Amino acid sequence: MSKAVFITGAARGIGAAIARRFAAEGYYVGLVDLDGDGVARLAAELGANRSFHALLDVTDFPAYERVLNDFVHAAGGRLDVLVNNAGIAKFAAFEDIDPAFHAKTIDVNLKGVVNGFHAALPHMKKTPGAAIVSLCSASALYGTPGLAVYSATKFAVRALTEALAQEFAPHDITVTDVLPGFVSTDMVHGQSRAATEAVKKMGGIDHKPEDIANLVYRAASGGKVHWPGNMLVRFGLRFAGLLPGLFRRVLRPMAQMH
Repeated sequence: MSKAVFITGAARGIGAAIARRFAAEGYYVGLVDLDGDGVARLAAELGANRSFHALLDVTDFPAYERVLNDFVHAAGGRLDVLVNNAGIAKFAAFEDIDPAFHAKTIDVNLKGVVNGFHAALPHMKKTPGAAIVSLCSASALYGTPGLAVYSATKFAVRALTEALAQEFAPHDITVTDVLPGFVSTDMVHGQSRAATEAVKKMGGIDHKPEDIANLVYRAASGGKVHWPGNMLVRFGLRFAGLLPGLFRRVLRPMAQMH
């Protein structure tokens, strides 16, 4: 049986690119998203005998557990890779974002990842050399104005990755994350004009979805805990805490989105 990968938020953008990358390597691909029609279309593209698709709200643990169990059964009892990709964001000043959206951001970006770890662990203990890759962010290096709560959730994902990389190692499970800058996706392009201008001032779009898909595929092989998307993020992983003034200056455009 082929190796199996389960990808959340797979209907479009980075998630769809990750699915295509793993499918190209011969993986049986699990596609889940709140957009059921979107994952159905992608499954048809990849081939019904090479993929599984389902509607899933990652914040609903019983549903997550049920859908993942169905996928593992379809995959012949194995779960080689989990990709925690589902996430949401709104680029705006903290006070301009409704508290309900802040709460939803925490639920999807953090609770959804925690649910993934919980649901996947029993299956991965039975699959030698399994790996979990979480989509983190450059905003996990230093608190990012204009993305305050999103940034906080990504700090949490980074901390989970570091902790669980150690906890899961005795089970032969690799835990890593990838930290891209701005990626050319609907989530970025669909923001306000002020947010778009702020992104441009900070250097613009850093990556295409395919770039991150390649990085996720490499990260699944292990070797290190954090996989930076570019040189700036690599620099930030080493020096963000030592050079806070520099990072405040870099992020200043995001603080001016009123």
